[in-house]
This record gives sequence, C-alpha cells and structure tokens, in this order.
Amino acid sequence: MLARLDEKREIAAQAERTSEQIAQLAGWLDVLGRVAEEVRIIRKMLLELPDPQSPQLRTSSAV
Repeated sequence: MLARLDEKREIAAQAERTSEQIAQLAGWLDVLGRVAEEVRIIRKMLLELPDPQSPQLRTSSAV
C-alpha cells in the first residue's frame, strides 16, 4: 500500500515537471514565432531595396 502511494506521488511529481517543461517550451515557441515574423518583415524590406549593382544607381550617384 505504501509503495503504491509513493508511486502515485512520483507520477504526480513527474506530471508537474512535465507540465512546467511544456509551459517553458510554449514560451519559447512564442518567442520563436515573433522572431520569425521579424525576419520575414526584414527580408521583405531588404528585397524591396534597389540593387546597389544596378546601372541606374551608378549613373545617378556619379552625377
């Protein structure tokens, strides 16, 4: 009977640790999601910049 009670306590403790780990991982996923969105925005902005090697920029900057 005592062994069974100890087993239940250990299972409860493991469940609590697992729940804490899940909460921590969910927080990391949230942070990663926000960072990924920032990367998408920056990438889009960079792709919209004019090409520094384009002939138009070289002729206009030489004036």
